[in-house]
Amino acid sequence: MKRKFCIVGASGRSTTMYVESIVKEFNDTCELAGIYDINPGRARYVAHTYGADCPVFEDFDEMIATAKPDALIVVCMDVYHAPYVIKGLEYGLYVFTEKPMCINAEQVEAILEA
Repeated sequence: MKRKFCIVGASGRSTTMYVESIVKEFNDTCELAGIYDINPGRARYVAHTYGADCPVFEDFDEMIATAKPDALIVVCMDVYHAPYVIKGLEYGLYVFTEKPMCINAEQVEAILEA
């Protein structure tokens, strides 16, 4: 059974660290189930450029409801990490994020509480 991953953030970091690896190296055990970015054009570009045959979403909650991932990878701008990490945890997903996890102590406390 493949593990399904969704990604928040269609950046250079997300593509080189995660999208490319899921699609090319670990495609026998992992599936890229969706990409969300506040700029859907950038998300479509990433999906097309890296051969990720996955849907692109313009709404985070719709992505989670439609793709039904096992895990969420948060690779958007650092200032937005905490809200997506918390939402992912609230959905009961495994959540991975790059460093920094978030940008201040209040966000760390909110994540730990979630």
